[in-house]
Amino acid sequence: MKDSAAWIETLNKITGLAQSGLYYSKDVYDKERYQQLLDHVRTLTELEEIDTTLFIPNVLQDIGYATPKIDVRAIVFKDNNCY
Repeated sequence: MKDSAAWIETLNKITGLAQSGLYYSKDVYDKERYQQLLDHVRTLTELEEIDTTLFIPNVLQDIGYATPKIDVRAIVFKDNNCY
């Protein structure tokens, strides 16, 4: 990675957020998510040299609550007409 100090600083920020969430959250599901963040940080520390140039356009462009993205399409025919 070009700037290891920035990489480590970012991982420290994510770790801090996850640790605070684990400490203050009373919800078991939130605690599970914060623990998963810590696990991902551990993984990222091992992948420092991976090229992440596609991360911003492919992942960070989504905003809001992370939910599965679905698409539904249909065509309706009635009396030989398409709606």
